[in-house]
Amino acid sequence: MDMKDLQEKSSPALLKGALAGAVAGVFASWTMNQIYGIWTRLTGNYQQPEQSAQRGVSTDPATIAMVNKVSHRFLGRELTGEQAKIADLIGHYVIGIMGGAFYGASSEYLPQLRVGGGAGFGTAFFLLGEEVAVPLLGLSAKPSQIPAESHAVGFLAHLVYGVSTELARREWRSVLAG
Repeated sequence: MDMKDLQEKSSPALLKGALAGAVAGVFASWTMNQIYGIWTRLTGNYQQPEQSAQRGVSTDPATIAMVNKVSHRFLGRELTGEQAKIADLIGHYVIGIMGGAFYGASSEYLPQLRVGGGAGFGTAFFLLGEEVAVPLLGLSAKPSQIPAESHAVGFLAHLVYGVSTELARREWRSVLAG
């Protein structure tokens, strides 16, 4: 831990931490999208990592599947293609901002969460979100039905998300310290 970490530890502030984390979540979500964009250009595979090509399993990204479930429940219909693309982008950023806010607030009181420069947070976000929650909610195929390559790029993207969140959180937290 460096001097900034020690200073933050001595005077934790839940709201400042959450705000710094939320702003960091925007940056980190954008950075994560860049990883997926690079992966798509390199492989020509336009499916998101949580998608499965298996018949009978939705191949929509989890955020689109989630929004379509909500839309179907409350509006009685699924979204159109363009609406779904917009909802996917919004959903991705909302989840990233919420994750960042949680991380920022939590790390105010548990500075050991910052060890590894956010890599542990990104790993936990991947494992708990992508590998456990998304399949359990029926928003993707089971992890065993998803290609290993997709798990690898998903892990890498979440690792970059975690590190980006910590780097941006640290900067924003120092701005909010004054």
